[in-house]
Amino acid sequence: MSAVRRVYLHIGLHKTGTTFLQSVLRANRPQLAEQQVCFPGGERGIVQSFAVWDLVGRRPRGARDDRIAGQWDALCAEVSASELPTALVSAEYLSTVTVAQARRAARGFGDAEVHVIVTARDLGRVLLSAWQESVKNDRTWTWDDFAEALRDPGARARNPARGFWQRQNLPAVLETWRSAVPAERIHVVVVPAAGAAPDMLVARFAGVVGIDPRRLDQQMAWTNESLGAAGVEVIRRLNERLEHRLNQRQYTQPGGQASAGAAVAPVRTTGAAGPAGRACRLGARGGRADHPTRGLGGL
Repeated sequence: MSAVRRVYLHIGLHKTGTTFLQSVLRANRPQLAEQQVCFPGGERGIVQSFAVWDLVGRRPRGARDDRIAGQWDALCAEVSASELPTALVSAEYLSTVTVAQARRAARGFGDAEVHVIVTARDLGRVLLSAWQESVKNDRTWTWDDFAEALRDPGARARNPARGFWQRQNLPAVLETWRSAVPAERIHVVVVPAAGAAPDMLVARFAGVVGIDPRRLDQQMAWTNESLGAAGVEVIRRLNERLEHRLNQRQYTQPGGQASAGAAVAPVRTTGAAGPAGRACRLGARGGRADHPTRGLGGL
């Protein structure tokens, strides 16, 4: 019988400090173990994101990756083999599961008491970040197209609105997981307001799991920074020129976008449309670009 009595699944949402939290957790595996918490993976071990990709049936676009198949069952087996009473898994794609996948996830840990942690952030701070992230993942829609799609109720069945609301519809995500886990085991952690110290989010998250955040002494900087309007526009135009010729591994490997730029004509940013273009033009005059989330009434 497994020693693990309680499993916490941190499911995102996307763009809610998940990268930062996961960096802190990975850097502090020994400190977590000292507090009787198993954080699966580590050097040459399970990759939690791959395990969740396996659970939801996701694979890299245009490339075969043998590291993914069977990883969810392998993660569950590693947790079950732990001698620690608590386990913690963090992967934001758990917020995109179906009811059947949520139930399979909860069953994967045997008799352990499964809890779900949801980190949530106000949509006003998520919108621009989500658009930038989509462009960094080979999408080509402009900010105006992206924002208009999110405002249009009739567009929710197709991207970009479909992907955005699948990741950010908090009530729907909670309802999916309530089909697999009792409501009293679902915990919502609100991301602190802009400008707050990063350790405030760590403290709120740790409080749910029962971790003393002061003992997580390997601190990480919050380095998942925005590209800026001009940088996003350059990548968006590069995506248009590439026409999806790279598979996902080629596109996302270090230097992939930069090296691909050598294969296409130079990208001009002068006169670019949308918030990126306004930033380029106003920046040349020393002015300030309008905030790109204006005009989104009705979201």
